[in-house]
Amino acid sequence: MFCNYILSRLSESYVSTSSDLTISQTIKYGSVLYPVHFILRYEFVDLSQEGTQISRNTCDRLLTNNNGRFYSPKITFLFGRGGQRDLLCEYSFEYKEYQRLKITFNRALFGQKDCFTEYNPEINRWQCHVKSEYDGIAKISISEYPWKDIEMKRDCICSNITEQPFVIKTKSALKFVIKFVVTNMKSTEDYNSYLFDANYEVLPADYNCPNLWNSRRLRGSSGEISILNSNKQHFAETDVILSYNHTMKYCLDQPWLIEPEEDCNFIYLKIRGNERRDSRLCPSKNRILIYPAGKTEEVRVICPYYEDLDDVVELFSEGWSMYSYKKLQSRNGRSFVVEFVKRESGNFIVTWMEISKNPALALPTSMLSIKPPECPH
Repeated sequence: MFCNYILSRLSESYVSTSSDLTISQTIKYGSVLYPVHFILRYEFVDLSQEGTQISRNTCDRLLTNNNGRFYSPKITFLFGRGGQRDLLCEYSFEYKEYQRLKITFNRALFGQKDCFTEYNPEINRWQCHVKSEYDGIAKISISEYPWKDIEMKRDCICSNITEQPFVIKTKSALKFVIKFVVTNMKSTEDYNSYLFDANYEVLPADYNCPNLWNSRRLRGSSGEISILNSNKQHFAETDVILSYNHTMKYCLDQPWLIEPEEDCNFIYLKIRGNERRDSRLCPSKNRILIYPAGKTEEVRVICPYYEDLDDVVELFSEGWSMYSYKKLQSRNGRSFVVEFVKRESGNFIVTWMEISKNPALALPTSMLSIKPPECPH
């Protein structure tokens, strides 16, 4: 119930099929005693949007230029005042070669939602902190697809941008997706309450830093990534020694994907370093980020500093320690994404092994016909 707002009945609202609309009134019975009058309220609906529509949702757009402008829709019917409670717009940037994208948000408004944006230096990302979802959420999220089937959520914005432009630079990928999400809108809110206006441009490629993505998607029974940093001025020129004894130059800030060759198997990781509740206790400024493929929010932050061989962190892919039917059905859930955050000279060592479990242990309890044998180890 809204005390000072009245919604028009559907029979009293009209939308033209073109840019022209004619309204006529015919008076058959009218006099001084019985006058005929009406009040007409109107507004122009702005349907303009950048890019190409790629789904039934009119604000899902595809942009392929090297630079340009894009912005939130101004279509009244997509917002609360037009009868919608939720809004989801996806802006996809797709390229034939790996590119980096610079996105400059000139302005953004997120209504009265209880959320703020904060930079997390540990994982090198902007994060949204929602205090309460009771009144809904409003945010802009940015994702990268370094591999076609793997989404990596990078940054999130939910604080108003009104003065200084807000700039985000992505890592290399073939595809980028920016999502504009608003939920639980009020009937008085529209495109003046929730909006953004941004520019984008493709950054020049670093030819001294090749993106050998086929070598970054690792499979096999076992392997190791050993990154030995010297005091070089250019972090891109870092020696990476893989398990098959090849030494190559890589972009250190690009992620690695480790996945099992068999759909029924899992990945075991051993990382030289340790996890610390207080990041200030880590002697190194470098970090190793580990998370399941497609689930960046479940990141594990590893301090790569170690004093002896016992300083290791061991991780198993999803579904290994606790049965979950949904997770076991997801191939990507069994894979790990590894990122190295380099801020100073240091070493990174990650070892992996493909493992499998007794098939009886991967079945629901109701389907077990025999008791699995006990493992003496």
